Amino acid sequence: MNLHEIIHTLIFGFPVTAELVDPAWPVWLQSAGGLVLTLIITAVSLVCGLVIGLLLAVLRSTETTARDIRSLKPLWIAGTLARYLSVAFAEVFRGLPIMIIVLLVYYLHFALFRARLPGVLLAVFAFSLYAGVYLSYIFQSGFRAAGQDRLGVARVMGLTKLQILMRIKIPIAVHTMIPAILGIAVTVLKDSSVLMVVAVPELTFTSRQIQMSDPRFYAVTLFVVLMLYWTIALAGSVGVHYLEMKWERKAAV
Repeated sequence: MNLHEIIHTLIFGFPVTAELVDPAWPVWLQSAGGLVLTLIITAVSLVCGLVIGLLLAVLRSTETTARDIRSLKPLWIAGTLARYLSVAFAEVFRGLPIMIIVLLVYYLHFALFRARLPGVLLAVFAFSLYAGVYLSYIFQSGFRAAGQDRLGVARVMGLTKLQILMRIKIPIAVHTMIPAILGIAVTVLKDSSVLMVVAVPELTFTSRQIQMSDPRFYAVTLFVVLMLYWTIALAGSVGVHYLEMKWERKAAV
């Protein structure tokens, strides 16, 4: 292999032979590899993580009044149970290393359901949980940025809890948490390298295959992988810094 072939393989992965393609799943899902697969897993996990994080944050932010407690309404009971379960879920997964989450997802799904899913789907599921838990705390901090004054005015105007959430809390939260979301995206991108232990052909696993096939290219392959990760992480950091500076200037005006 020459340098061009190494870079091409690191970006797009090794070709997948027809014998290894499962007809039950899309071909592109099984043929993607290298940096392309790393970016796919990062992007899809981040989108799913935003949904999970928002749901967990909303459940944890459920307000309870004394009147609700006295009435013991079934809806209040269900909301209270959901709130405690969401807190427990977030605390458990926040305390686990990403390696353990990946191993649990990969080996428990077959032990429990006797089903074999493509590694890419399991990787997305594991990193969606990982990103969702941390994004839920970012969402919750964003909800606090709405301020009690705005929420009080909204209640006086007769807005429902759902309207307050959709029109006030979420827009303010998203505006304040975009730099943090970019930070989580960079973290997910870098941590996706642990997927090599379950043979998902992302960037790090692909580089390992090249190194094992021809040890002469060990240093070159490692350097190219380092530059790919570093370039994307640097772009994310620059983006975060740019947004923070832009919003600081707006706030000063």
